Amino acid sequence: VERCDLLKLDCEGAEYDALLGAPRALLERIGRIVMEYHPMPNAAQTADALAAHLRAAGFGVAVSPSRKTPGQGLMFCGKTI
Repeated sequence: VERCDLLKLDCEGAEYDALLGAPRALLERIGRIVMEYHPMPNAAQTADALAAHLRAAGFGVAVSPSRKTPGQGLMFCGKTI
């Protein structure tokens, strides 16, 4: 796949490994990401860390935390260029 206009993720915690481990060149081929993020026991796997990683890859990021579940919510990401 040369380009992905919209990547939707709901992978019950695997979003951290999938996105934090993705090479920047791969992230550059994605236009928008909509995902649910989940609380994780690993202190390095937080919504803030995920948002910072995606911002560094050129995405604008909006986070909508869950009102019911701490550490869980939705994240909306789009290219800022």
